Amino acid sequence: MYDTPFYRRLRGWIGWCVDHRGRVLGVTLALFVLGLAGSRWSAAILPEFGPPELLIDLRLPEGASLAATLREAQRFESTLGKRPEIDHYIDFVARARRASTCRWINNSRRRTLHSSS
Repeated sequence: MYDTPFYRRLRGWIGWCVDHRGRVLGVTLALFVLGLAGSRWSAAILPEFGPPELLIDLRLPEGASLAATLREAQRFESTLGKRPEIDHYIDFVARARRASTCRWINNSRRRTLHSSS
């Protein structure tokens, strides 16, 4: 089993690394330092993340109708509209396999209601 070309090559690589452990450690350390420097450099050029988001899932009991989910979503939507710290939101109302769900995402630039069944 261990007398295959793959294992012979692997034994050769391991033997070379053991024989040249100083070189292997030096290259490993150099790659580690380059990785640290690269992560700092990439952090400087990447854009900042957007404003905070809040994701809310509203789930009605199993068997609830889409109309009931929409009614509860609109009731919760009126509560969201009264909060001064929430300036934009989107809500999605849909019927899942087992329960009706509704989802709000804060910080959107538009306010729309999507319904599907």
